[in-house]
Amino acid sequence: MKNNEAKIKEQRTIEATHKDYFGLGGKFGCILKHMGEPIMSHSSPLYDVTEMEDPWALEGEKDEEIPIFDEEEQTLVVGYIFDGLNRGMHLEIKYINKVMTVLAEGYLVFQEEGGELMCYVPHSKWENQIEDLFKTASKLRNKDKKDSRKKREEQAIKARDKWFSRMAKKWGFK
Repeated sequence: MKNNEAKIKEQRTIEATHKDYFGLGGKFGCILKHMGEPIMSHSSPLYDVTEMEDPWALEGEKDEEIPIFDEEEQTLVVGYIFDGLNRGMHLEIKYINKVMTVLAEGYLVFQEEGGELMCYVPHSKWENQIEDLFKTASKLRNKDKKDSRKKREEQAIKARDKWFSRMAKKWGFK
């Protein structure tokens, strides 16, 4: 019985790899990075914020101090989430702690943990939605690359002009 499940898992892994579903470099990752929202972690070297303030605590129990963002605190992107409801799709893609999950109409249809396929239920409905989203995300990715390249070129021109200005002031070079 386990041998049959291993064969099915291998077949589904090959199919998912062929469709480029794995990792943040695949279709799901492209959709998440360019159309999804980052999941942020606010922390400091000494502690992590992992729980919310108790809304039912009495006034005397709450700290009266306003929380501040210390110099040593940092925000990190720990994952991404995409919700397709605003596009008319009952589809959710989430990547957090090296686990990629895809829910279609509330059902788990794809799950990958650290590069290993845990679940894959192919169906043309949600896969077609993924293809449509990937086309849009690819256009956004290409636009971001062009904008990034243009910005780097502008920074290089500014750095060159600054260098020439410094040489002119320091050494009389023109």
